[in-house]
Amino acid sequence: MALFDVSVGFRVKGEKKLSLILDKLSDTIPGYKGVVADSALFLWIAFGSLAFLKGQVVGKLWMTALAVALVVSYRAFRDARTVEA
Repeated sequence: MALFDVSVGFRVKGEKKLSLILDKLSDTIPGYKGVVADSALFLWIAFGSLAFLKGQVVGKLWMTALAVALVVSYRAFRDARTVEA
């Protein structure tokens, strides 16, 4: 992961906003391994089967992406209001 971070960081160093987004993504990506483990554990305990693992993981990732988009949008809106005031 560190090699990816360095290569992307050098390529977009001049573009502050894109670099910030990629920084946040590189912090988030390792957490997705936990999504799979958490989903597998939940399905095994709740249903005794991993038959719906793919759907569970896809649903969690979509909701996580939505939450990240909402937080980033809110922060951009908040920062824009702070600059204007």
